[in-house]
Amino acid sequence: MTAILVHTDRPAAVATRWFHVVTIHTEMLYTAAGEPMGERKLIEGINIEVESGGWFGWGEQAAIESYVAEHHPGHEVVDTWPIARPIAA
Repeated sequence: MTAILVHTDRPAAVATRWFHVVTIHTEMLYTAAGEPMGERKLIEGINIEVESGGWFGWGEQAAIESYVAEHHPGHEVVDTWPIARPIAA
């Protein structure tokens, strides 16, 4: 068995949960020649870790929305579900 050590700045007493978050946003697409093809709706999935209150509550949902707004501007959250902690590469 291999142990994975992850450095974190948060106190050990703070419980966290991982979520898979599906977002949608509009992006301009271009051809290989650089000509615009028009805007398209793109769906993306990301895994994020947020502080947990022990169940999927308003605090976790607000933390997810806040993370997406800060790190992925223009993206809208369309679905979310809890996942096991992803394995570090």
